[in-house]
Amino acid sequence: MTALGTLATIRQYCKLRSGNENIWPGNTATYMWSLGKPTDDGVVNGIIRKLAHVDSITNDQIWVVAGSLKILPDGTIDRFTGLPKKMRAEIKTLQMLDFKEDAFT
Repeated sequence: MTALGTLATIRQYCKLRSGNENIWPGNTATYMWSLGKPTDDGVVNGIIRKLAHVDSITNDQIWVVAGSLKILPDGTIDRFTGLPKKMRAEIKTLQMLDFKEDAFT
């Protein structure tokens, strides 16, 4: 597995859980991830944000930085703030099944 393969699996997981490939419901909050700058060594980095507030009138969402993500070139999730162990295990299972990008559509 590669870092991009792990990222594709995370996208599938998020889309399955929330309908959006960058958002997932955590144990205590809703989280969103976005990619950072590409690296030459194949590491995937990014920012994790936590939903802090939804305006009751406009439905505007306010997201605050909660942490970061780092996926190593071999596909190992080194750091992913807000990603529970249970979700990591489910993502690893999806990786073993080698789901394709359109597996859930």
